[in-house]
Amino acid sequence: MWCGGMRLHPACLGVSLGVEPLNRLRLSTKIPPKMPLTDTRLRQLKSKQKPYKVSDGGGLFVLVTATGSRLWRLKYRFDGKEKLLSFGSYPETTLARAREKRAEAKSLLADGIDPAAKAKADKEEDAALNVHTFGNIAAELVEKLRKE
Repeated sequence: MWCGGMRLHPACLGVSLGVEPLNRLRLSTKIPPKMPLTDTRLRQLKSKQKPYKVSDGGGLFVLVTATGSRLWRLKYRFDGKEKLLSFGSYPETTLARAREKRAEAKSLLADGIDPAAKAKADKEEDAALNVHTFGNIAAELVEKLRKE
């Protein structure tokens, strides 16, 4: 319809044709979300010249190195800083175990605790309990006295 040399759209005149104009259609151009990793997909990952990542979701991904090793990593933010947590390599750490570790790390983050700092503190505590025992210190002392 023309009015005064200008083309008017029926919607401008308050007329409804029951059909949306093409420019108003909301066409979805989003890429569908990727499926989480499966054990089969993990076994099929091949090395390339450069390391690459394959995401599982929730910050968990597998880093496939140039040598072919598949390493579990968790990317997260704590105190406004991006951090990376390692969970081991694929065959030794299964997909289910990596997801459990991700859930544990996310629960620590929800409590306001940095998972990497907690892992480091736990490792130091374990070393202190196992390395600095009375038996180990006594054995070191006896060895030192034998040498002297």
